[in-house]
Parts: sequence; C-alpha cells; structure tokens
Amino acid sequence: MGVEIELLEQLKEATKAIQTVAEALTIKTDGSINVNELNPLQEIMLKDGSGAIYKARVNSDGRLLVDTNLVISPDAIITDPIDPNKKAKVNSSGRLLVETEQQGANDTIIVDPIDNDKKAKVDANGRLLVSATSGNGLLGSVKIEDATDSSKKVFVDASGRMLVALPPPSPPIGTTEVKQTKFNDVGGNSADYDYYIIPNGETIRIQKLLGSSEDRAKESYVALWLDNNGEDATGSDGHVNWSLISIAFSNISNVNFDLNEEVVGDGIKRIVLHRRRMDAGARLVFARWQGYY
Repeated sequence: MGVEIELLEQLKEATKAIQTVAEALTIKTDGSINVNELNPLQEIMLKDGSGAIYKARVNSDGRLLVDTNLVISPDAIITDPIDPNKKAKVNSSGRLLVETEQQGANDTIIVDPIDNDKKAKVDANGRLLVSATSGNGLLGSVKIEDATDSSKKVFVDASGRMLVALPPPSPPIGTTEVKQTKFNDVGGNSADYDYYIIPNGETIRIQKLLGSSEDRAKESYVALWLDNNGEDATGSDGHVNWSLISIAFSNISNVNFDLNEEVVGDGIKRIVLHRRRMDAGARLVFARWQGYY
C-alpha cells in the first residue's frame, strides 16, 4: 500500500509538471507552437537531449540566438519540419547559408511573420530579391541596415534604384571650397537671386544643390543656372539666355541633389542660385549649392 501511495504522489507531481508545460504552449490552427505566451518578456531556452547544453535561445525581443560553438558540430541547422530538404545553416562564423535547390523549387522565401507582403527571396543564382510591396499594395522602399552600426545603410527605392548613404562631399586637398547659401523670406509671386562669379581661368566643379521651404498651397522652387554673359535676371524666372543646371520644387520638403557639373571661368561667367515663390505671401526658402575649384 505504501508503494502505491508513493507512486500516486509521483504521478501527481508529474501531472503538475506536464500541466505547467502545457500552459506555456499554445498550438495554433496552422500547426505552429507558441511558447510562453503568458510571460512574453522572458527568454525561452532550447536544450539538447541531456538537458545540459543550451543550443538555442529566443530572447525577450524575439531574436533567435543559436550556439554555434558546439563540441560535436560547429554549425546550427534550421530545418523545415515538413520538408527536411528545406533548410538554412548558421555556420561557425555566424553566416546564414540558405539551400536554394529544394525539390524543384529553386527559390528560398523569407517572409515577415507579421506582414506577409514584406518579403525577400534568394533565387537559384544566389541573388537577394526584395519585395518592396507594402500592406496596401503600393510600392514602397526597402532599407538594408548594418546590424551593429545603424549609420551604415542602403536603400532600395520604389523604382528599384539602390541609394547608398555616403558622407557629405568634401573638396580634394589643395582645392578651394565654394559654398553659397541663402535663407530668408522670398516675397509672394517673386524671386531672389544670388550671383557667384567664377574666377578667371579656374574650373569650378559643382557637387550639390540643397533646398527647402515653408508649407504653402502652391510650391516654391530652387534652381541653379549658368549665366555665360553676365546678364541679370529680367523677372521672376531668370533670363532667357541662362542655361539651367538643376531645379527642385521644394514645398515643405527637403531636396538634396548630387551634381557633377564643370564650368571654366573667364571672370564673367556666373553661377546663379535662384529661389522662387509661386503664389502670394512671403515664405522662408532655403537654398545652397557647393563645389570647389
């Protein structure tokens, strides 16, 4: 009788342990298992069979940390539970290696678990193809950011261009920097001009045009012109003989254009910085161009 009571007590303790585990697990209708939903801020440890070594950990911010310094194998394998041929591997150097030859399907899809429209694909050639489709079906942009240094980043815009964040341009050693800036009110339906005479015999290289303005029903714009003959503006839209270098409409927005223009000075040619208001009422308008010779 004493043995039976002891076994019953052991069975009760085991039942409690199973209940505790069951309360921490939720099996969804799609077959996925959600762990520790009652305490989402805690970490979840995945151990090996002996229970002695932590092989993987899901930390409180949802990241999966895999121990790649195991005695038996330096690699951590992530395998699809339904199709074991679909797998990825984190090797000992921390690189994620994805198998792209999977039973006739040559692509590996990486999908955001919250928004399935946000996805990336590694095709059979090893290329990373990123879908910039947002949840509302519009084409947006994709940002690729360094995991340890957020200042290192690349953007892929809606047109498919890759935009790389670079430091501001600086003039080469031994050259003279030129930076012309205007920032004040520009009257309604009028313009403001800043003239810079290119030194005789010098080749000026224009690198950037920047501009912004206050909000208004109609836009403002900033423009950069080449005046070959020393002719002042004849109205709000410059001069018919000027050559346009660049223009940007800047209602409340900030524009920042990279340029690569060269002009040889003769003591008469001028670079004209043009700010224009296109409706009534004065507004603050900022403009700058910079380069060197």
